Order: sequence, then C-alpha cells, then structure tokens
Amino acid sequence: MSSCCSPQTEVQSEDDVHKAVSESYAAIANSGGNAGCCLPATGGADVPSAEEFAKNFGYSDEELAAVPDGANMGLGCGNPSAIAAMKPGETVVDLGSGGGFDCFLAARQVGKNGQVIGVDMTPDMLRKARDNAHKIGATNVDFRLGEIENLPIANNTVDVIISNCVVNLSPRKDRVIEESYRILKPGGRVAISDVVQTHDMPEDIQKDTELLCGCVSGAASVQDLTKWLETAGFEQVKIDVKEESRDYIKDWAPGRGIEKICGIGYNRGYKAVKDLLWVGTPEALKGSKSMSEAQKLRHPEKQKNPDNPIQRKPDWIRVKAPVSKGYKETRDLMRDKKLHTVCEEASCPNIGECWERKHATFMILGEICTRACTFCNVITGKPNAPDPMEPENVSISVATMGAKHVVITSVDRDDLDDGGADQFVQCIDRIREKSPGTTIEILTPDFRGKKGALEQVVAAKPDVFNHNLETVPRLFPSVQLGSRYFYSLRVLQQAKEIDPHIFTKSGIMVGLGETKEEVIQVMDDMRCADVDFLTIGQYLAPTPKHAAIDRFVTPEEFEEYAKIAKRKGFLLVSSTPLTRSSYHADHDFAKLRAAREELLAKQK
Repeated sequence: MSSCCSPQTEVQSEDDVHKAVSESYAAIANSGGNAGCCLPATGGADVPSAEEFAKNFGYSDEELAAVPDGANMGLGCGNPSAIAAMKPGETVVDLGSGGGFDCFLAARQVGKNGQVIGVDMTPDMLRKARDNAHKIGATNVDFRLGEIENLPIANNTVDVIISNCVVNLSPRKDRVIEESYRILKPGGRVAISDVVQTHDMPEDIQKDTELLCGCVSGAASVQDLTKWLETAGFEQVKIDVKEESRDYIKDWAPGRGIEKICGIGYNRGYKAVKDLLWVGTPEALKGSKSMSEAQKLRHPEKQKNPDNPIQRKPDWIRVKAPVSKGYKETRDLMRDKKLHTVCEEASCPNIGECWERKHATFMILGEICTRACTFCNVITGKPNAPDPMEPENVSISVATMGAKHVVITSVDRDDLDDGGADQFVQCIDRIREKSPGTTIEILTPDFRGKKGALEQVVAAKPDVFNHNLETVPRLFPSVQLGSRYFYSLRVLQQAKEIDPHIFTKSGIMVGLGETKEEVIQVMDDMRCADVDFLTIGQYLAPTPKHAAIDRFVTPEEFEEYAKIAKRKGFLLVSSTPLTRSSYHADHDFAKLRAAREELLAKQK
C-alpha cells in the first residue's frame, strides 16, 4: 500500500476521515503523480507505473497519450467503459477528479457542445488539474472545489456521473448518492467504479487510515450500496463485482487478505423519469428528437446557443469549498423543509460562507421561472402551483436558524394574477409572528405590471425592498429577457413613493461588455429613483450556453466604482468581485440603518 497516510492510524470521526483523505491526496498532488494510493508500496521492479496500472483496467495507449503529462496519477479502479458510453453534447460530472485524467477523456467524448465538471475537495489536487487543463487548452472542462457529499452543482443539470475509487473514501456514502440523484437530469445515469465489500470486514481493517486512503477500509457492501441507490430513487440498479480484480487488490496491502473481502464493483443506475419536472415551453421543445429528450434539459431555450469558451478564473474569484458544520446544518434544514434557495439554484459562489453564518436567501414560489434571462441558472419552464405551506416552512426555518436578518426572493411568476405578491406578503407576516426581532429584506421581480402587486408587497412593511436592474440599458434586451430597464427603474421609484421610509436597494453585474460610462449612468438613474443601496459584482456564466463573460473586472476597478457611487449619494455601496445581492445582507442592513441615522442627524 502507498504510505500516503500514517500507517495503522485509527479513524475516529467523519472529520478525521475528511482530514486524512485530504492530507493524503494533497501529498499525492505535490509528489508529481505516479504515486497513487491504489499502487502498492512494496517497491522494486514489480511495482507497476501509473500507465501500466491504467492499462490493467482497460485504458488504451491512445487514451493515455491523449491526456496531459501528470493527469494520470495511478488513482482508482478505472472506468473506461463509462467514458466510452458518453454521447456528444452531454454534461458529465466526475466525483473526485484528481489530476483530471477521466475528465479529459470524457471531454473528448462529449465534444465541444458538451461539458465536463470535475469536483475535488483537495485544493492542491484542484490546482494540478487546472494546470493540466491549461496545458492542453481544454475549454469544455471545469474543475470545482467541493465535497462529494455537498456538490457545487445545480439541480437537474447533469447527464452522467462517473467516479473512480472515490465514493468509498466518504464517511457519508448515502449522502453522496442522494446528491448525485439531485444533480442528475431525469433519465440521467451514474456509472461508478469502486472497491466494494463482498464479505464482512475485520475491525482492524475498518479502522486503518492507510487502508481508508487506499480505497479499502471504507468500502461499502453490495447490499448497502444497492439499498442507498434505490432509496435515493435510482432505477435499474446493477452492481457487477469483477472477480479478477481481487488479483490486483491483494497487492495493495500484501499479507492483509483484503482480496478475500473486497472486489472492484461497477455500479450503475438511472434517475427515474417519473420524477421529472416539465421545464420548457412548447416553443422551446421544437426541434427536439422527442419530448423525453427535451424534458431532461434545465434550459431548453438555450440549447441552440453557441458554446462560449470557459474562461480560467483569476485568483480573486476563487472561494473555499463549503465544508463547515454550519453550512451542513443550514443545508439539512433546507432539505428537511423542502425549501429552495437562490444560493443553490443560482450557483452562488458565496454559499459556503453565508450558510456557515446561518444566512440563506429563500427562493419562494418554486424553482421554475417563467422567464429565460441569459445570465441566470434558475430553471426555465412551466411552474407548479405555489405551495400553501411555503410561508410557514420559511418562517420555521428562519426561527430555527435564529436569523437576525433574512432575505426572500422568488422566481418570476408571470403565470399568476398577482405575480406572486401574496406569497411574499404571507412569508413576511409569518416571519413577523415567529421572529419579531428579525429584519426582512425582499428581492422581488418586476411583477410585470400586475395591478396592485407592488403596493401589496410594500404595504407588508419589509425593511428593505430590493429589485435588481442587473445590467446597463444597452445590454438589457440581450440579458434581461422579458424585462425593460426603465420599467424596472420605475418599480424602485414607486416603492419609495409608496413608503418613503423603506430602504431601497438594487444591483448590477459587470463583465458583460458594459463600459465605465454606462455603469456611471446607471448609478445616476438609481439615484434619481432615490435608491439607497447599490451592489456591484462580477458576472460568472453558469454554463457555456449562457451569456458570455466579456472580461473579469479587477478589484481596483470595483473599488473605483464604490468611490464614485458614494460620491453620488448612496447610503451604502458594496462593490467587489464576489458581491451578490444578498451577500453580507445582515451586516449591511446594520450599516445601512446607521448611515441613514447619520444623514438625518446632519440634516437637523
């Protein structure tokens, strides 16, 4: 066995497992490769190279030559058949992507119209994978920092999930399978290669950290894996254990007898099509081969768009993976109450930081939007009826979190007579009843002229009324589909006219092709509408089919925008690359209130 972990160390807890695995694979990444944890540590000429190891599991010379040097690190059990079955245009996720070996091979299969996302929790390994992608100019591969138990990927967006000796490293394999089900499109599939337990495992092997990092002691039984897959909702579940794999496994820990209790299993399952939410209008489905194919798309209206290149993010955009205890508690609460958050649906980069502080932005009125803005990752299509229990569940969650400040937003609901205004009001009322000390911020759609909708929401007395302009007037028709710049501006102005004491707030993204002069003009327009609080953040494209990133705006430029905006009279300005409408909203509300009090004191 490779000595990536301290030998014979006993695993104590889930945190111990994560720490041991992360340190192990960081050491592999920094070793330069060819020292994978599945390679034996017996030394001498009998030890296979990473290339020989890969060939044993079915990879061809041509495939090995197609990946950059350093991508093949001798990690895992191999999954070449799953890669060979991929189709052009599919979206693929690799759980535990390592140096990117399988990701680069998958990228060849899905082609320029497909996308491959590699997820790894080890920053050193992620840097190695990104460097490898840069070597070959890969534009359809994206490597993301994250845990496989908490995937940084939106719901119903993936066709295929592959993994190669990684799931057995997790202390919560059932959670990994649940997350896999969440991100798959209906009809999507998992194809996982992993060490599985075929006989009872001795306690000394179960608690051996070196064997955990070597893909052995964490192996689950075939029975447990089948149960977890079926419980999550997978159909046609099949786990094939290859008997010949025991010959390889015995060399991973000579003399321990692991080949008698473990084998390499190839796990398959499909997400049930019956769980499908119909997303897309009949017009969007035209040209699809079949209804079932079109139903799998999160953004059917964008499928004919040309792919934009995936740009390498600058260092100032990078964020930490969401792994904290507070994050997990917030996530579990959202799942328990069956609530949606814009944090997840819009793939917000700040989700780890905000959820750790028990600050979440609730997205009411379902997860399906009636509009198809080119910047947004929320599902487009025909929504379900509003959930009558949603206001109650939101208020219970706010009370459970002990939130001092809460943000409520929604999808656009042009299908409703009031645009969803009543659901906003009910949420505000329920929160006031259960958490009277909590301040409430709402981020609303424009309600598209629904008579009385804006008045109804403002009359409910939220502390902050937010409606984002999103971009400059010139870009509005191509970015904010179904909206109009000056109508949105008028919504902000009317909110202040209805209640002069309410705080108003709006935000824009930059990096879409706007000019500095256009941004300054938006500031002037907002001040004419008496907007109190301005947010400016970097646009990040959710997929290659969304609006293209024109450029990454530098932190210095954001600072300059903040200075200009303050001089124009905004009470508060948040202008940084990672600023989003609700980012630090709890702290910012306190600053906003203090700024108004200071201004009023000066006017006396």
